[in-house]
Amino acid sequence: HTLLLPRALYTQVGGFDPTLEYSEDWDFLIRLSFETPFRHVRAVTCEYRVFEGGAADAAHVAAGAGQFQSAREKIYARYASRRTEAGLARAFDRMRAQIAFWYDRDGRSQGELAYQRESHRHLVERLERAERERVAAREAIRRAAELEIDRIRLLAENEIVHARLADLYAANERYEKEVAGTYGELGRLTGILDQIYASRTWKLHLLLDRLRGRR
Repeated sequence: HTLLLPRALYTQVGGFDPTLEYSEDWDFLIRLSFETPFRHVRAVTCEYRVFEGGAADAAHVAAGAGQFQSAREKIYARYASRRTEAGLARAFDRMRAQIAFWYDRDGRSQGELAYQRESHRHLVERLERAERERVAAREAIRRAAELEIDRIRLLAENEIVHARLADLYAANERYEKEVAGTYGELGRLTGILDQIYASRTWKLHLLLDRLRGRR
């Protein structure tokens, strides 16, 4: 897939073999590898899909089908003479290296996944804690607003009470003045009575009352 090469090289190796029903691209790449090394671009350059039998057109054969395997056997037989023990050893070594690489990468990926999950858990906990704090803050703001309303109401009531107290103080001052005036008048009248009781006329009046049997 996504193979780039000079057209002259394509012609040199004979292009695709029309006698092969399957894996003709694999056969072409094998012949091409005899003439030039490949350079692999480490990036996704295409997408290859293998459909199950019956999922695509009727002429398509799945990778594990008998016809597909027969085509592979033809290619194996075609290049059997070029396979050597050293080549097979190199192929196995590459496979082992790839397995070790992917095993190590999987281990690191599992560690990274565990780290990400733990980080996610901590983030969820922080988010839940932040949400609880937000709710508590909203409740505190609501309560503060209620307290502010109560404070304003109490200030208004306090002003009314102070005004009422001022009226009471003024009334008390009036009452005190009236009481003082009453005591003054009482003193004046008491003085008059004392003068009357001390007068000769009053004494004569008492004497006459006794004589008349009134006292």
